[in-house]
Amino acid sequence: MKIYDISVTLPEAPVFPSDPPTELRRTQNISEGSVCNLSSISICVHAGTHADAPLHFIDGAPSIDRLDPAVFCGKARVVTVYKREGQIADSDLMPLEVKKGERLIIKTRNSIDRHVFDKKFYLDFCALATSATVYLAQSGVALVGIDYASIGSMAETVETHKALLGAGVVALEWLNLASVPDGEYFLSAAPLKIAGAEGAPARALLFDL
Repeated sequence: MKIYDISVTLPEAPVFPSDPPTELRRTQNISEGSVCNLSSISICVHAGTHADAPLHFIDGAPSIDRLDPAVFCGKARVVTVYKREGQIADSDLMPLEVKKGERLIIKTRNSIDRHVFDKKFYLDFCALATSATVYLAQSGVALVGIDYASIGSMAETVETHKALLGAGVVALEWLNLASVPDGEYFLSAAPLKIAGAEGAPARALLFDL
């Protein structure tokens, strides 16, 4: 069985502008006389590969620990939507015949042009336009994944998140799909169970069916 690790690596992955940096610190070292190596990490819950709960943009909505982990585990479809520039609109998604309850993972120029490997944050990343998130929410998808730090562009991040999260659709962000062919997979991407948090890091894997 082939397994695709579609997570980005921390603390190397750049963070969304204005988010706190990811800092990994070794607190104990065997080489310095400690009985074990021990590290601590300071991290935004939206750093690296992570899930967004509805609480992220909807006050009073469910936090990450209240979500059914089953939504992050199960059959998923990877689809390529390549646009050399601009954002993905509803018209780009309509030919995909999106199904209710589907876990849809969208591969874009971010992976194809290898921007997911950039050490600095790539401001012109491909994301979903508001029309696309409204369409997906109305289609009844369960989860939407995308291959950069946000489902929405810098200009539309509030509107796109509200359209999806307000409909109870969870977002899986900062995926690396560079080596993943389109097709059906089993997704395993359960986020950390952090009480009251609006998001959490996840280790996202795709398994060949």
